[in-house]
Amino acid sequence: ESDKSPAPSCTVRKVKMASVIDQGDESETLPLSVAKVRALVDNFIQYFNDGEDLTPEEEATGDQLTALDHRVQGGAAPYVDFAIWRPFANRLNRQLKFVAYFPLPHGGVQMKELAGPPNHIEWLKSWAVFKTAMQILKIATRTKLDSYAAKIAALNADFPDMWWLIAMADVRMRSEQFERLR
Repeated sequence: ESDKSPAPSCTVRKVKMASVIDQGDESETLPLSVAKVRALVDNFIQYFNDGEDLTPEEEATGDQLTALDHRVQGGAAPYVDFAIWRPFANRLNRQLKFVAYFPLPHGGVQMKELAGPPNHIEWLKSWAVFKTAMQILKIATRTKLDSYAAKIAALNADFPDMWWLIAMADVRMRSEQFERLR
């Protein structure tokens, strides 16, 4: 059976990457088949999650798994945009935003609204789904993912008023360095 198969309808449904994984990616792909998604999730639960079912808050949708798999199979870094990659992605179809502060050349700062989780708690919600998807697709191990999340938590604890800077560094790290680290 093919990993990707068209949905049974008169038009072939495609997963739009800009809606699921990265707002800057205009590509589309065929969704993984329901059978393939179920097999991946069942394998993860049985062999990597001690037989425990996933909580709704950490479950990745079929479209999220499809998009991440498509990105990685295409040779790109396993980056996802936490402004749109969230738990309950089909239900919470709105973009998260936070305020960043940029120094001006003659003093002062300029506030700018950027796409992304507005605080560490929202980041953790997106991270939980990302972590699950990365493990389901066998892209990274729980240990490595937990280590990264602990570093973000430590930065947030050390610099509680600097979430905007931590969030921007996180995006750069995940988008530019994760492939090298993987």
